[in-house]
Amino acid sequence: KHGFLPEQIRALGSIDLKKEEQGLLKLAESLDVGFCTFGAEELKKISTVSAASEFVRRITGVDNVCERAAKKMCPTGQLVQEKLCLEQCTIAIVSSKCVIEFEKKGGAE
Repeated sequence: KHGFLPEQIRALGSIDLKKEEQGLLKLAESLDVGFCTFGAEELKKISTVSAASEFVRRITGVDNVCERAAKKMCPTGQLVQEKLCLEQCTIAIVSSKCVIEFEKKGGAE
């Protein structure tokens, strides 16, 4: 939908309750990225989300896990996909620019 390639995914994130979730661990492994988790109190520090769920709050202690985790992992990025529910899971995407600079070392110009 957003045109991202798998190679552009830098990390996956969620709440610490999911730290041993096999599906997420396998996905991170298949993408060769890290999987970071955060406690509910840490996620609550992210102040703005597009949608809140009382059900999610009762289960996890925070009203929206996916957007908060994505923003926590990439605080200067832009939310390009708000919370989206897909077959018993939710996803949010935060994107930021990556600039690579090469330094020329010695030798001819």
